[in-house]
Amino acid sequence: MLALPAEDRRVLLTTLGTWLTCQGSTTYAAQRLYCHRNTVSNRLRRLERLTGRTLSDPAHVVELALAHAAVLQRANDPATSPAPQAAPAPPAGPTPAGTARRSPRPPA
Repeated sequence: MLALPAEDRRVLLTTLGTWLTCQGSTTYAAQRLYCHRNTVSNRLRRLERLTGRTLSDPAHVVELALAHAAVLQRANDPATSPAPQAAPAPPAGPTPAGTARRSPRPPA
């Protein structure tokens, strides 16, 4: 999994982490991820194919949860993570009609 492109890896790890947080509910994970539950199911099936683990086996869920925690810990360790890169600039121009930009944090 670590050999995947960064964006694919991020999406799969975020989906797995959210699914674990939601106690294995694809419906609740989808609500938190703002996507359809089939999207969550498809991502989890891809994760199963890539890892050779199945989320219907409790032992495999424990292995994946531990691996997920290890990857997150490694990413937060300044000694092993690469130097931070600047965040991309938000798109210029007005938002499309009927939509609003949402910020994950309240304005400072």
